[in-house]
Amino acid sequence: MAQTGSIVSITSYVDAIRRRWAIVAALVIFGALLGFVLLSSQQRVFVAESRVQVRPIVSQSSDPNLDVARQIDIESEVRVASSQRVAEWALALVDQGEDLNSETFNEAEVRAAAAEVVASGQLDREGAQSQLAQLEVEVAGDSNILSFTASANDPERARAVAQSTAVAYLEFRASKVSSDRVAVRERLALREAKLIEELTDLADERSEAQAAAAAANPDFLVEIPQNAAEIAKTRELTEIGSNYAALEVSTVDPGVVLTDAEVPLSRQGLPASSGLFLGSLLGLVVGLSIAYILDRGDDRIRSANTEISALGAQVLGSAPVDRKKFGLPAPVETLASGSSPSSDAYRRLHGSTTFALDNGDKSLVLVAGITSSYAGSLVLANMAVTAARAGRRTLLVGADLRQRLMAQYLGMRPTTGLSDVIMSGSSLAEVIEAVPRVENLNFLGAGTQTGRPDKVIQSEAFGRLMSALETDYDLVFVEAPPVLTAADAVDIARVCDGALLVVDSDSESRQTIADAIAQLRKVGSAVDGVVVAER
Repeated sequence: MAQTGSIVSITSYVDAIRRRWAIVAALVIFGALLGFVLLSSQQRVFVAESRVQVRPIVSQSSDPNLDVARQIDIESEVRVASSQRVAEWALALVDQGEDLNSETFNEAEVRAAAAEVVASGQLDREGAQSQLAQLEVEVAGDSNILSFTASANDPERARAVAQSTAVAYLEFRASKVSSDRVAVRERLALREAKLIEELTDLADERSEAQAAAAAANPDFLVEIPQNAAEIAKTRELTEIGSNYAALEVSTVDPGVVLTDAEVPLSRQGLPASSGLFLGSLLGLVVGLSIAYILDRGDDRIRSANTEISALGAQVLGSAPVDRKKFGLPAPVETLASGSSPSSDAYRRLHGSTTFALDNGDKSLVLVAGITSSYAGSLVLANMAVTAARAGRRTLLVGADLRQRLMAQYLGMRPTTGLSDVIMSGSSLAEVIEAVPRVENLNFLGAGTQTGRPDKVIQSEAFGRLMSALETDYDLVFVEAPPVLTAADAVDIARVCDGALLVVDSDSESRQTIADAIAQLRKVGSAVDGVVVAER
């Protein structure tokens, strides 16, 4: 797609919006409605937050069996804090806190009462699941701090869920460590009892052996030392004692509530009315973008002088056309007479056309559209009427043997014409007619329908005829089929002094215009100017 000569500026954006305003308006309306619906469907709730600092549990023992010197895996702690078990504990705290008028659920009495409920197993599991649905636990940045955020329609409920879950998490963590300590004590006690029993047996065996040795040798003092097994068990028993001592002095610190949840004063979220504004704004941005993209992708002529001049052709002017008359009988004097804006435009076009042709001493001129016959033929009819009324002896030659529109635009009945002169030898005097009510304007129609228009146009007789006509008139306009739809226009251009192209501004692109100019120049025809047909 050719973009030659197009200029991107503020004016380009404004023009694109003007041409595509319906798209922009539709997207603004759609965006406003969508924004309103989306925000209306989202429930505005009260949000409360409590924060907890998670601490590693400290022990004075280096024995890994005690399982109390663990480091923090914060992601695991998030899963624990979001667990069903913690939610059940939090629900117990809420129930006990309401009974004891507690707001922070951190009083020893409340925590103890909740622990008894948890231990009894009398828990509301469905209520806990409902509470979990209102809760979100996240890591606050790159730290060991957990954020407990609760959302609810009731501000008191939001505060209670966030605060109770934070406290319940710490209680659960502490209780888990306490149960681990009890388990360690039990394991140590069992091992200690077993070691004492085994050492007692070994000591008894050693005493019996020592007594037997003394009886066998009464003159000697016999003392049997501890064997390796007894020494090892004695050492292990000593270590168990050290572990007991370390376990007793170790501290349990699950963490601390840094920020107590407060009762939120207002709901969070945007009101539905904001959706209208935000949706409209988004729709406007999207609409402007789409409008500009579509406009840039549209290769039709926007600025004729700039874009056509960049293709190496001169813009002679613009010509107003009434598209309702395309293909319909329409006497041109209704368009090119009087002092209407249309007639004024054609008089200005006549001035620039005359200047361009007279400078090159050209009187036999091809006039053709690019891809459509309608605009080209209608503009040519009005140009011929305007030239005749300016006093120039003008002949219109209907050489478009395919569409044959010119007779309709001039309000004349199709009769014999060009094809009859070339193929049947009819005389010019018989076929050239004066256009009614337009002095100085004659018309040579297309003539009898033929199945081979190219045979007529490419004949030597056609070239001789054009040369003969040129001597009898000040200006001969030759109507031709569109340049890009039939080869006839190129063949006609070979015998003409110059060529004028009519561009339909609503349907033809820069690329098609460039192709048409290139085809005419390939056969040596000079494109003397371009006329832009506009509504």
